[in-house]
This record gives sequence, structure tokens and C-alpha cells, in this order.
Amino acid sequence: MFETMPSSLQMESPALPTLVNMQPSECTIICAEPGMGRTTCLTRAVSIFFQRGDKASYIDCQGMTAEEIVHELKKFLRRLCVKNEDVTSCKTLLALDNVYVEDEADADMIAGVVNRIIEERASIALSTTPECEMLAEMIPTKVCFWSSDLRMRHEKS
Repeated sequence: MFETMPSSLQMESPALPTLVNMQPSECTIICAEPGMGRTTCLTRAVSIFFQRGDKASYIDCQGMTAEEIVHELKKFLRRLCVKNEDVTSCKTLLALDNVYVEDEADADMIAGVVNRIIEERASIALSTTPECEMLAEMIPTKVCFWSSDLRMRHEKS
């Protein structure tokens, strides 16, 4: 299953194989402290999607408010809905890096649009910090990688 992924990338993060093998309507969340490899993992996954001929978008949400993140998500959703016939013939990944929410209202607002994108058969990879765990809890269909998952793999390498 990893023919398109060099073995050196498989060892970098336990989340990477999950990300590059995501199917339509799947969500993977990396909830870890800065410096644990979240950005590297997301950018590698986006690169591998492109190498395979699939579609991928990367948004660095660092410093963005919840409203700004939702605005970007809605732009992606509009493009996705216009080209929905392409989603079934080609995998589509949206990678959201450094998503930060201040409170439950922010988390609910972002999760609502993320869930709509998942319903449209795109895959979402999202990185956030443990302080924003409430966002992960509001996305029902997901695989989560926590700091402890990444730390264990790092210690074994």
C-alpha cells in the first residue's frame, strides 16, 4: 500500500501512513505540542498526494482567527461543490495546519464547516494543540494522533 511513499518517510511519523492513505470523507487530526512534527507530517502528506496525481490544498492557520479559518474553509467548500464530479475520480485532501480555537464557540464554528467538507467526500488533515482538544471532540468521524502517540514513535526510532 505504500509503494508511492519512500520508506524514509514512513519512519518520520506514525500519522503519515494514515494521512497518505486517507479515503474520501475521512478526517485525521494531529493534536500535539509544537515541535512534534505536525507541520512536517502535513506538508509531506500534501506532497505525496500531488506526486500520485491527487488533489491537495494546504492552509497554515497560524495567527488566524476562527472566523478567518471558517472563511478559508468555506472557499474550499465552494470550489469542492462546483467540481464535485472530480472528487470521485481523484482523492482530494485539505490540510489545515496550526488550527487554534479560543473557546467552544470557535471550535463549533470550525467543526461545522469541516464536517460539511467531509460530507462532500474530501479528506481533511488537521493539526492543533492539546489545548484545542474540544475541536477534535466535535468532529465525529476521525482518527486522532495525540502527543503521546508521536512521542512513543520518536523514542523508538
